[in-house]
Amino acid sequence: MSRTARQRAYGRGRIFRRRAGGVEVGNYLLAYYVNGRQVQESTRTTDPKVATQILNERVAAVGAGTAPEPGLYRITVNDLLDDLESRHEVERRPSLRTTRTHLVALRPPLGAIRAVDLRTKHLEKFVAACRTAGYAEATIGRFLDTLHAALGLGRKATPPKVAAIPAFPKIDESDNVRQGFATLAQVAVLLDTLQQRDPDLADFVAWKAWTGMRKGAVSGLRWDQWDAETATLRLPPAGRKKRAPKTIPLRPGHPLRAILDRRWDRRRERAKETGRLEPLIFWRVHRGGRTATGLRPGDAAPIYEMRKAFAAAARAAGLPALTPHDLRRTAIRNVWHATRDRRLVKLLSAHATDSMVDRYNIGTDEELGRALDAVAAYVDAPPADRQTGTVTALRARQGHRRRPAKG
Repeated sequence: MSRTARQRAYGRGRIFRRRAGGVEVGNYLLAYYVNGRQVQESTRTTDPKVATQILNERVAAVGAGTAPEPGLYRITVNDLLDDLESRHEVERRPSLRTTRTHLVALRPPLGAIRAVDLRTKHLEKFVAACRTAGYAEATIGRFLDTLHAALGLGRKATPPKVAAIPAFPKIDESDNVRQGFATLAQVAVLLDTLQQRDPDLADFVAWKAWTGMRKGAVSGLRWDQWDAETATLRLPPAGRKKRAPKTIPLRPGHPLRAILDRRWDRRRERAKETGRLEPLIFWRVHRGGRTATGLRPGDAAPIYEMRKAFAAAARAAGLPALTPHDLRRTAIRNVWHATRDRRLVKLLSAHATDSMVDRYNIGTDEELGRALDAVAAYVDAPPADRQTGTVTALRARQGHRRRPAKG
């Protein structure tokens, strides 16, 4: 290394390398003082200029009083991501599986970086790499949300593991506006097509189209939640968004009650074949081979993975762009237009905020056309038929009076 680099380090800490056989080897190390205690850490570089720059940053932070505790320099982003995964496991977060997929994307490019060294430039480089890999903007935004949650958890830890959280780049997710939904006629065509192909899946999709419940929530419905005496279905808390359980009354004659009656008859038929009652309301016979979860051909499998079957039925019904989640938006939109009550919409959909209604209340060309027709009718109506208010003339504004000067 150059003599000048060493001289710049003297008096403000120092950089050095370990010696083996009289020869300097390995990465450069730093040595400086924080609150009278000497701190040593690796720079993870063999470049003396880079090592000196890191030393200058550490000494400047000490002088400004913003230097982290010495132990923080050993904590990497991987450590924080591990803590986040453990916390989600302890709290039994429904989103644990999704979080783990995010961690797979975050660890290779960012995991080895020390938390105290994480900068906005690293995040911007990560975003650029994700775009090159073909990730959607919304997916990149979720990756950054998971990383921000890990940093926030580290900052709130006792003792803290993160001194400061860098500024995160803003991701434009305007292309993720939720617009897909089906009309009532389209839903009827889809259900007729599914009824011919897979009656069990047709009942599942019909329930989802009526209630707007999430796929996992519908898949987990059990018969022990159904109270035949009071004709109510008790629903467990929906994840972490709505912790309070709720009940849905299913009166005779309602389409949801008809679905439940069909499932009950299906359960009785299945019991004659197997000699036992299936605990789940929505299930179908497993046609494939033995699975890792222990399912064998002929077993009753919960309905969850249905993308291929749904897509085939949607194409046959002339709705190639329709997705299962579009039915959730369809149901929520129908409830809103039928009741205009945000509270009822949130109760049914298990959302926590009113902003959800704004995202799911999708306008259509027909609705805009009706609004324009109403405006035209108002303009063309005689003045006497228009609802006009009373115009009150305002008094002229008085000039500002200055107060007399004191003394």
